[in-house]
Amino acid sequence: MTKSEVVEASGPGGPPPPARCGVTSDQPTRIVGGAPAAPDRWPWMAALLVRVPWYGSWVNCGGALISGRHVLTAAHCLYSITRPSSLRSLVVRLGEYRLYTAADGPHLDLTPVSITIHPAYEHYSQRFDFGIVTLPYDVTVHTAANSGLAEDLLPICLPTADGEFVGQNGTILGWGNLYESGYQSSILHEVTVPIWNQTACQHAYREDSWGVGPDAFCAGLPHGGKDSCQGDSGGPLMVRAGPDQLWTVAGLVSWGEGCARPEFPGVYSNVAAARDWIDSVLEHHE
Repeated sequence: MTKSEVVEASGPGGPPPPARCGVTSDQPTRIVGGAPAAPDRWPWMAALLVRVPWYGSWVNCGGALISGRHVLTAAHCLYSITRPSSLRSLVVRLGEYRLYTAADGPHLDLTPVSITIHPAYEHYSQRFDFGIVTLPYDVTVHTAANSGLAEDLLPICLPTADGEFVGQNGTILGWGNLYESGYQSSILHEVTVPIWNQTACQHAYREDSWGVGPDAFCAGLPHGGKDSCQGDSGGPLMVRAGPDQLWTVAGLVSWGEGCARPEFPGVYSNVAAARDWIDSVLEHHE
């Protein structure tokens, strides 16, 4: 598949994205070094599952709902989907907290109608590691009142194209491994880490073959201990932004040297760098 290719299946159109975003019930609450997230706190969190006949399904990546019909994730999570028939193997799950059990209430599973990968994405270097999954309809119609879900489904806000978050703390969500080479978590975890400046980020990966480009940034503790890990890919790194301090997706889990290693922060795709492309995809797939 060429990097700019859009894989589509037939499906209906939908209404424009809702105006409300980045709003959550902020219960106090406090991935590697993280803690379980509060149930039902993050109404935009998506799990991307791979479904294999006669075998079952498992969470491959995370993502974030950015409109009623679109989930933003990492391109490398979608790279193997090369034709429309492959879309049937991908499931977008919303309203989930604890995997592989119905004890936490209902969730919503959807088969996407298309995926779009950033035209500048490079699989070998993970540059421009952005992908968008288009859903068959506006999922924000599923409210807690009419669907049985524990909360309304709402999108997270997008940053402006010139958004800058160096020095802020970012909160990462995911069902990934709890430690390097460990087991995947069945419960959604969150962890908060500081966002590095670009000079420090590039210095940390100065010996990497490709380094860190302007389309990405680093976040983590200098001494390690807290990080995203395998299985968290595509999930959001979130900050509070704007005069109303709404939750905003600043980055997406992309890559790194191991998990939570000292002096090696996680590398995150910089959503602000792709804002114009994101807008064009959302406009095309309304």
